[in-house]
Amino acid sequence: MTLPVSLGAFAWSNSLSTTALVTAGCLLGLVIEPDLDVDHVTASETRMIKLLGPLGLLWVVLWHPYAKLINHRSPLSHYPVLGTVLRYAYLLMIVLALSIPVGLVIGDGEWLIRFLSTNKQAVLLLMAGNAISDIGHWIMDQ
Repeated sequence: MTLPVSLGAFAWSNSLSTTALVTAGCLLGLVIEPDLDVDHVTASETRMIKLLGPLGLLWVVLWHPYAKLINHRSPLSHYPVLGTVLRYAYLLMIVLALSIPVGLVIGDGEWLIRFLSTNKQAVLLLMAGNAISDIGHWIMDQ
């Protein structure tokens, strides 16, 4: 699925940076995917464990509350775009919580907000690529 997405992104944008971000977002769909709502170790979590070893277990722990809160194949997790946005909102809440101690250490409590607002187009392109991957997941579930 990634090659057609990459070709489509380049045809649409005629930009290598846009194409790279959309492609990266599509590849993120291998780990930030709708089945993170399953209350057992998923294929994407297994990928992270294989890739990162014991650190990959943090990925499993990170998504455990999400799996407890959202029923498997719920529209909140599996509907294209809606599920993508919700997973990124979940990640953002966690990153914001973790950024507070970092902000205290570096003396800048707004560094993450500034980073996200400065790079909002890149974040949106990553999310768009991930949403396209989620559409493929949704189609396969039908």
